[in-house]
Amino acid sequence: MKNHVPIMTIFSELPDRESVVRQAKNVILFINDKSLPVTPKAVYYPPLLAGGSYLSWAVVLTPELVGALKMAKRIGSGVSPGPSDVFAGVAGINVGEGRRSWCGR
Repeated sequence: MKNHVPIMTIFSELPDRESVVRQAKNVILFINDKSLPVTPKAVYYPPLLAGGSYLSWAVVLTPELVGALKMAKRIGSGVSPGPSDVFAGVAGINVGEGRRSWCGR
């Protein structure tokens, strides 16, 4: 069993999910449209099939990442077979003032 650490779970509805899972090598976070590759150690669980049409993956939230997320205007995440400029997921969702309600206080 993994240690208790804060994580962020991402769900993305994608076509051809099985192919994406097979090819996914990297997890990427996007904060204010800037890509931040996630180290393998910081991937809590890799992309996997979830529900009827979703992929899910999770990343460990470091204190620095929590601070960046609290200030972010847009966040996103994706999975990539290689370079972070090619990915499946979402580059950015407008967060607005609701960000404090989901990213700690």
